[in-house]
Amino acid sequence: MVLTSRLWTSALWRMRISNQIHMTHGYIRRAKIRQRPNFNTRHTGDGPGQSPRQLRRSADRLISVTTQLTGAFGFDAICVCVRKKEKLMSPWRTAVDSFEKLANRTVKLALDTAHNSLAMVGIVVLCMSAVLVSYPEIRHLSEFKLFGWLQERRIEVGGMVSDVLASDRATAADPTDLPKQQAALALWLSKRYRVAPEPLSAIVAEAYDAAARSKLDPKLVLAVMAIESGFNPFAQSSVGAQGLMQVMTKVHSEKYTSFGGKFAAFDPLANVRVGVKVLEECVRAAGSIEGGLQRYVGATNHQDDGGYGAKVLAEYARLQDVAKGVRVPLYSNSPAPSRVKAPAPSADEPVTSDKKARLAQS
Repeated sequence: MVLTSRLWTSALWRMRISNQIHMTHGYIRRAKIRQRPNFNTRHTGDGPGQSPRQLRRSADRLISVTTQLTGAFGFDAICVCVRKKEKLMSPWRTAVDSFEKLANRTVKLALDTAHNSLAMVGIVVLCMSAVLVSYPEIRHLSEFKLFGWLQERRIEVGGMVSDVLASDRATAADPTDLPKQQAALALWLSKRYRVAPEPLSAIVAEAYDAAARSKLDPKLVLAVMAIESGFNPFAQSSVGAQGLMQVMTKVHSEKYTSFGGKFAAFDPLANVRVGVKVLEECVRAAGSIEGGLQRYVGATNHQDDGGYGAKVLAEYARLQDVAKGVRVPLYSNSPAPSRVKAPAPSADEPVTSDKKARLAQS
């Protein structure tokens, strides 16, 4: 085994020396050719140059002699010197090789780990998506818990509970987005009753829509709101009338069913729609606006309504002038709105459910 290794090493180094000799041969040939001033001129002994043929012969002779000397006397010595040099350099080379192998293995391991991790994440996401699509209740529960966690994080970061849907729930509109007549009414009512113009703009727009469906004048609807509640959506009278148009919620509870229940009385838009419906029924039953207002206030069978109809009609006239572009004073000396207290009905007078509720508190 040792002999085979030595022979292999000797042959290897012989090949290396032969390659070096051939390279030296090439270097000598190129150097001699560069030094010759003219390739086409043969110089004699008095000149410095030689012909190309002479240069080739000299180089071949030098290579032949070097090869013979190396093979006969100095090849083993050269191999020993080279082996000693390799032994001296082997620790450094070993350390460098080890570092290179470690670096290569580390990079390969990192790439394999990243590839496998991405594949695993993709599989997990695919499985979770399939489960969420197959089971809607799990999806809803996950969304609810995620939303709750985000709310808790917002509270921790901002110090208060945030609600991005609050603006959508608010009853408000930009007055500049309304038609000219509606915008003028909203701004005038805002100054007169000291209410923000944005909520009043939404109320005015809803009054116009609801009145158009009921074939009433929207300015009459706004006048009723002004006298009844002063545009306070949370107002409540002593007899139980609630909201902008002071509708008797207990009496007209069935009208709030389509809005989710009796608490819709405090929603401005729902209260306007129900109030307009009640006012339409009163005007149709009475045959006139004056009679309808008298029925709306609960004094159907009485000649005196406490001045309620006069107040509403006066406000109605002012709103008509505002809609026409007339400058109308904001304040007047009219008394504050008050609800009529009608006397008890006679024995032969029919008592409606609305009147029962109103007269029970009189």
